[in-house]
Amino acid sequence: MFDLWSSVKPYVTDGRLKVLAVASAQRLQDAPQYPTLAETFPGFDVNAFQAIAVPKGVSPAVIEEISADIRSVVSSPEFAEKVAPLGVFPKATTPLELDAMIRKEIERWTAIAKAANITVD
Repeated sequence: MFDLWSSVKPYVTDGRLKVLAVASAQRLQDAPQYPTLAETFPGFDVNAFQAIAVPKGVSPAVIEEISADIRSVVSSPEFAEKVAPLGVFPKATTPLELDAMIRKEIERWTAIAKAANITVD
């Protein structure tokens, strides 16, 4: 199964689940003994991500102000330390960088779905 480290960690810790590998391109900071799938399948890199979205029409100045505040928190060593046990790799981005990343992911998964002949009913 594929799941978030924060969800399965207690089950791994008490021996009810066994980790074969992690899906991100880098090993977990607090569990580096588990290999990545990319170590066997180069290029494999699947991650969950969280982002904040606002409705269309919000002023660019407001978006930049909120984004700057969020980037400040996410870039702090204290934040990285707090989320490391959850298997989270914080990355502060700008709204344009986030948009580009989402578009790239859509393109990537669309190609994978087409190659596997997966359709949505």
